[in-house]
Amino acid sequence: MLVGISFGGNQGNSVSSVTYNGTNLTLVDAQNNGSTSRVEIWSLVAPDTGTHNVVVTVNGTSHKAANIAVMTFTDVNQVTPVGAFSSATGGSTTASTTVTSAVDEVVFGVVASTKSSDVSFTPGSGQTEKWDLFEGIANSSGTIEAGAASVVTSWTMSDAVDWAAAGVSIKPANNAPVLTPETPSLTAVTEDELSSAGDLISSIVGTSITDVDAGAVEGIAITATTNSNGTWEYSQDNGTTWGAVGTVSETSALLLDAADKLRFVPDGLNADSATITYRAWDQYTDTDTDTAGTKVDVSTNGGGTAFSTATDTASITVTAVNDDPSNTGTLPTDITVTEDVSSNVDLSVINLVDVDAGASSLILTLTTSTGGTLSAAAGAGTTIGGSSTALTLTGSLANLNTYLNTASNITYLHGTANLNGNDADTIAVKINDNGNTGAGGGGDVALGTMNVDISAVNDAPTAATNTVTTNEDTAYTFTAADFSFSDIYGDTLDSVKITMLETVGALQLLGVDVTLNQAISKGDIDAGNLKFVPAADANGAGYDSFGFSVNDGSADSASSYTMTVDVTAVNDSPVVNTNTGMTVSEGGTGSVITTAMLNEGDVDDAGTGLTYTVTTGVVNGTLKLSGAAIGLNDTFTQDDIDNNRVTYDHDGSQTNSDSFAFSLADDGEDGATAATGTFTITVTNVNDAPVNTVPGAQSVDEDTALAIGGIAVADADDNLSTVQLSVNNGTLNITLSGAASISAGANGSAALTLSGSLADINATLASLSYQGNADFNGSDTLTVLSTDSNSATDADTVAITVNAVNDAPVGLPTITGTAQEDQTLTADTLGISDADGLGPFSYQWLRDGAVIGGATASTYTLGDADVGAHISVQLSYTDAQGTAEGPLTSAQTAMVTNVNDAPTGSATITGTPTEDQTLTAVNTLADADGIGAVSYQWQQDGVDIAGATSSTYTLGDTDVGATMTVVAGYTDGQGTPESVASAGVGPIANINDAPVITSPASQQLKQDTPLLFSSSSGNAILISDVDDTGAQFRIDLLSYEGTLSLATNQGLTFLAGDGQQDA
Repeated sequence: MLVGISFGGNQGNSVSSVTYNGTNLTLVDAQNNGSTSRVEIWSLVAPDTGTHNVVVTVNGTSHKAANIAVMTFTDVNQVTPVGAFSSATGGSTTASTTVTSAVDEVVFGVVASTKSSDVSFTPGSGQTEKWDLFEGIANSSGTIEAGAASVVTSWTMSDAVDWAAAGVSIKPANNAPVLTPETPSLTAVTEDELSSAGDLISSIVGTSITDVDAGAVEGIAITATTNSNGTWEYSQDNGTTWGAVGTVSETSALLLDAADKLRFVPDGLNADSATITYRAWDQYTDTDTDTAGTKVDVSTNGGGTAFSTATDTASITVTAVNDDPSNTGTLPTDITVTEDVSSNVDLSVINLVDVDAGASSLILTLTTSTGGTLSAAAGAGTTIGGSSTALTLTGSLANLNTYLNTASNITYLHGTANLNGNDADTIAVKINDNGNTGAGGGGDVALGTMNVDISAVNDAPTAATNTVTTNEDTAYTFTAADFSFSDIYGDTLDSVKITMLETVGALQLLGVDVTLNQAISKGDIDAGNLKFVPAADANGAGYDSFGFSVNDGSADSASSYTMTVDVTAVNDSPVVNTNTGMTVSEGGTGSVITTAMLNEGDVDDAGTGLTYTVTTGVVNGTLKLSGAAIGLNDTFTQDDIDNNRVTYDHDGSQTNSDSFAFSLADDGEDGATAATGTFTITVTNVNDAPVNTVPGAQSVDEDTALAIGGIAVADADDNLSTVQLSVNNGTLNITLSGAASISAGANGSAALTLSGSLADINATLASLSYQGNADFNGSDTLTVLSTDSNSATDADTVAITVNAVNDAPVGLPTITGTAQEDQTLTADTLGISDADGLGPFSYQWLRDGAVIGGATASTYTLGDADVGAHISVQLSYTDAQGTAEGPLTSAQTAMVTNVNDAPTGSATITGTPTEDQTLTAVNTLADADGIGAVSYQWQQDGVDIAGATSSTYTLGDTDVGATMTVVAGYTDGQGTPESVASAGVGPIANINDAPVITSPASQQLKQDTPLLFSSSSGNAILISDVDDTGAQFRIDLLSYEGTLSLATNQGLTFLAGDGQQDA
């Protein structure tokens, strides 16, 4: 709060105190201009809210007049609210003082001048005037304007007077900086980069910090870090020296300004992604004296603090540098294995290490040099790859070491059988870390080479897989040579063991089936006792097989071998297994001879391999193959029968059987005689339906008989039972002939049924006539339905067109309703009929026989134009036969009588409802009966005002407090008086009339002689007021060089002085 106090006629005294709601304000400073003008500025930080009195106490009683003005400001610095006081004095028409300020401040200026009349002030450019006061001889003005480094606060006055001016700057409260999170990234480093140059704080935050406070300085407060594989450091001397960021938190945040640097120092081993979290810091010092490099509590932030509400997180990426893997264990010099035996390669003494491998995959490669092969068992987390001579193991460091700790996981077997001796092979070992996650690496690292010593062992004999052949249904006798025995030491075959039994044939020793693992001596084989017997009629390549091993008298062969038996086919003669014949209907076509009716029984042929030859053909129909006729000596196959390609068509004759003879051959592979047979076909009789003959479409005029000829019925079986005749929209008549009868219906009806012989019925049909229903026209249909004794039917139709003959309508429309204005008349059509069918009506209303425009609905509402007239209605339509009918005109109504129509619209009042203002009547009236000239009557509180009949009315004193209305009236075109009243406006507001002072002309008097102002002296000072209601008046009497006294002060209250020489 700032209080500006301006004095006129200063006598050297000053303000002793200023209070607001009992709280003392502080004097900022004051400026005198001799004994004329004086200006003072007082301030109070954080005044109480609400409305309270500002009380100014002045020393002494010599001040002649003063002005007091109070201004309050928000968002003010609570420690240093105002800047340096600036003031100046002068005696010209321009007053000014120069105030030192800043761009985000506000300059408060006050000027005081002394003159007994009102001096006007014009503030300088950029200033906003907040007051311009005059009291007695005190004139003052106050302004505010935007701050700058130097602000000239000035006023131009209407007179050259003595003045004193003063000004101060108002300092704003700090606004916390605003941080927009951008998750910035610091310059990346490698895991071995221990002394990077770091990043400037200004580079890290970029443009993410803004601050509405001019001159705010940029900085950050670090509140959190992540640094599991290194440490954060900062420098305040551009990287010359560095200090640890250490532990930080919201209550112990490290402050760094824009020129400081920040870096991350890795641990030299690990890649990482470290972060810092920070708030913006504007280095505001009025309430925060902390400096960069110190740790402070930032848990209170935002608002007027130096720290932003929002936080941001910056990160840095530490890239890995790869380290080669190695073996901290040992590597065997020699590995001993057994000849021709898959032997363990024990590498459990190896211990692989890699400081930066972590869970990444490494590749261990084992390579032989002379053809040895390596195999690896499956292991958790380890992938087996490469080849048998260059085996690879891929997995993490831990998984590879675990895998190698099991001696049996890797085995060795040389590719050359029977090879043995020391150093017969070598195994080279190397490791590759694939580069892991860092730069570099990814090459093979040799861990050493091991010698392979192969211990010699005795070798078992061998044999060979073989195939032998025999004919269908013929046993095969084995010899020793069939088993391909071999032994590197020259041993001979001792026996053969059966390691897998045959599956479809029989392997027998001396006629008895051999069992699994049974040993057959070479003597039995040489004696021809071991035989293979195929199943009867079975054959084929790879027909059967069994497994065997050989023995040299001391050991079985290491492997089992397979003996395969091929059986060569021998042809079998065909036979006919199925010949059932078939049954077909009379005249039936496409009857299929199926496999279930005719099928072969050849064990070694099927389908297209078996051919039927027709030796005697069918006589009452046609035998077909795929739709083409076949006859004597033609052929078809079993495949044709299996796929439904052989069919039989009966010729429709009354015969009841048919057949064909055939032979069946399989191409005669062995010269066997073909099989023969006869296929029998049974024919069942089928009834023939009757067949109608009918004429073409018929035509006849409405209500005229039509003779219909040309209808006849034929029946190949001569078993016609009935003929039914029917129409939809007429009647039928016939003349019976012979023994024909009407078994259902009757002449003159829409349907009748004829019974009798075929000849009598046909004779009767020749007399048929048709008569349409009365007034019927359009399409009709004659249906002829013939039925034989087996219920077989034939139905046919004859189209009949009945040509229309127009029928005139009957009856006229009538009108219902009252013949009175505003009533609705309705056209009544119930009395109208038309044998051809009524269509939708169209209407036309008539007034005295003349067409009423637009009146084409079924109803008509009477209006003003119809009063005194007679109304009728015409209607027209198109009948169902398409003939336009009408117009049909009703009788006229009685004369239409009038009904008065009330006016529509409204009367309204425009203008301000205040004394001395003019109100205007406006109307939007309309009347269906016609509107005459509109007149007005003004009313006060509902009572007519005499003579107030104009469209306007000027409000006077007598209307104050009343509600005004206006009534608009006229006589309509039917002679009916009409009136409409407006809504009321009011109450009418009063306008105060200023009091009038009547003062005498200039007066002259002698020195030291009193002057009396009175009515009796003819120089009375008089006050008058046309609004006088007995309320009190105030009058100011002022004498600059004398004193005033009153003869009496009864009933007076004094605002200054007491009426005794100082009124």
